Amino acid sequence: MARTIDSETPIAASATRVWDELVDFARYGEWNPFLVAVAGSPVAGERLLVTFSGADGRTFRFRPRLIVVEAPSRLEWRATTGVRGVFDVQHTLAVTALDRTHCRLVNRERFSGVAVAAVWKFIAAEHAAGLQAMNEALRGRCGR
Repeated sequence: MARTIDSETPIAASATRVWDELVDFARYGEWNPFLVAVAGSPVAGERLLVTFSGADGRTFRFRPRLIVVEAPSRLEWRATTGVRGVFDVQHTLAVTALDRTHCRLVNRERFSGVAVAAVWKFIAAEHAAGLQAMNEALRGRCGR
């Protein structure tokens, strides 16, 4: 079973400007209300320490591995909880240049594994809201 949440936002800033913010992990706490901390380097193969904030204010940590880093357009990581195939998450941040001063950000989470059906109703709305809040915060930080 697999489920996907997408959030798409136009940003009045260059793709390079948005990319620079996305890979500046040390500054996520300054602007990102969903992924409030990311430790690690934006290098494919790197294991990150990511902290996200739930709707109730609780924080959760996980250790995804960066699987794609394609400047200035795509950043992707994958995390498993316990055994692969039980509950896995693949997070993709895709930046598409529309022109020199505008781009589109697609923020996507793909959940897969046998446990997804059991927890989907508990995480779907929260993660959709989190991705949208992240996109809006990035738009505010980079431009309108």
